[in-house]
Amino acid sequence: MPSPKFWLVASREYIYNFRRPMYLFTAFGLPLIMIVVMYVVVAVVIKDATDLSDFDQVGYVDLSDEQVLLSLEQPPRRFVNYPDETTARAALDNEKIGAYFIIDPSYMTDGHVQVYSLKSVPEDLQYKISDFLSAGVAHLAPEGIPIDRLIDPLEVQKIRTLSDGQEFSGPDDLLPRFVLPIIFSMVMFMGINITSQLLMGGVVEEKENRMMELLVTSCTPSDLLWGKVIGLGGIALTQIMAWVLSGYVLASFQTDVGDFMGKANITAGQMGLFLLIFLLNYFLFAAVAIGVGASSTAEQEARQFASIFSIVGILPMMFLGAYFTNQRLVIIGLSVFPLTAPMSLIIGMSFDLIPTWLILLSLGMLTASVVLAIWASVYVFRLGMLMYGQRLGLRQLWQRK
Repeated sequence: MPSPKFWLVASREYIYNFRRPMYLFTAFGLPLIMIVVMYVVVAVVIKDATDLSDFDQVGYVDLSDEQVLLSLEQPPRRFVNYPDETTARAALDNEKIGAYFIIDPSYMTDGHVQVYSLKSVPEDLQYKISDFLSAGVAHLAPEGIPIDRLIDPLEVQKIRTLSDGQEFSGPDDLLPRFVLPIIFSMVMFMGINITSQLLMGGVVEEKENRMMELLVTSCTPSDLLWGKVIGLGGIALTQIMAWVLSGYVLASFQTDVGDFMGKANITAGQMGLFLLIFLLNYFLFAAVAIGVGASSTAEQEARQFASIFSIVGILPMMFLGAYFTNQRLVIIGLSVFPLTAPMSLIIGMSFDLIPTWLILLSLGMLTASVVLAIWASVYVFRLGMLMYGQRLGLRQLWQRK
């Protein structure tokens, strides 16, 4: 049963670190800024692709031998015919039109069309020009040809069935299944990375300012170590719950967000598995942080070494394309390696690429790694916590074995 000293250390670590302005900014302010920036970027990209306010009038010059567009009796209102390129260019320079395009004489052979504009051409305008040209080509077709099928020859409904029986007929239904677990894995990584950095920094600071010597006179090393781990683990869990609650509140007030999250269809069993993965991942990184902090002589040195583990932990996100293309060897390797297994499992399960045997194998190896890492961190912590100004290397560990 935990001693009162353990709970005192845990509560102090939680309250002290949670109230730090730098933690609040890193844990909540920085992700919020990233979300706002991503929203603005996406909104700008969508606006550039769909905004036709500067293209109410678009000219065209039909030089094709078959007079593809001139054969139409009533073209769409947006498009204006010009007899030659000089006239169209003058209209563009005088801002009477937003753009114009020229149909080459050999259009029916090579489909070559030149579009001129003083601004970037939105993607939606390209679609409208394409539909206009399709209508012109269809008008030249002999009688009896189904014009609708000539303009739109293929309408495919792709249905993907996952192992849990869910069926998805389009990207709007399939996207939430992928996006939400990826967001959860990123929030999990940020929460664990931030708290493990705080844990490591606290160990180094207390070791170097000789506070550790005073602390071990009041409580046992086990109470001190586990109080730090559990206290900062509570911060990571609080951060996760805060973001989950924020998403729930946003979904309650925004119907579109609620519908998007509902399509993910995340079950209670999956949430329980995600929580287990989070706990195992936290204890693994916490053990690494304690070992690095206890064996280092300065916080900067410890952060540089710990950054290697952070980079390795986020490798599944760097290899996200492997999950889209179902690269089995890459997925299995990332799911089995303990440092990358948590994020790989969450992403892989969202893509329906992780079989049951691989989940069990990955969790088993992750659990074994956590036990081994905790045992090693406790050993390193006991040896290195009172070594002021000295680096605890492999030789010292072997000599004191």
